[in-house]
Amino acid sequence: MAFTKGEKKVLGVVGTAVLMGGLYYLFSGEGSDQNAPLIPDSIEDKLDMVVDRLNKKFGNAWGQYAIAVLEQALPGPLVALVQFVHEAEQQTGLAGVAKRDYARRRWQQRAYA
Repeated sequence: MAFTKGEKKVLGVVGTAVLMGGLYYLFSGEGSDQNAPLIPDSIEDKLDMVVDRLNKKFGNAWGQYAIAVLEQALPGPLVALVQFVHEAEQQTGLAGVAKRDYARRRWQQRAYA
């Protein structure tokens, strides 16, 4: 089955979104110990179940290995963006627009560095 250009583009966007979500989830503290703020609990509960099973089978080090592999596979700017969003989520005393501004400022600092 061959895909058209448009279908390939859509699959690329969906694949990138899934990888970004996975990377964000891993940065946000994989497993049930800590929830990732941007992922709905209904989805995160299922992810936590999978991660807990992986932790039992392979130990907790697999998460850091997965992050390293994703960082090598994804473009640097995409990884940086996920890191900045994660940093913003970890800031205490910031909410909503302030978190977005924090991530935007970090992105600009990277762009002009």
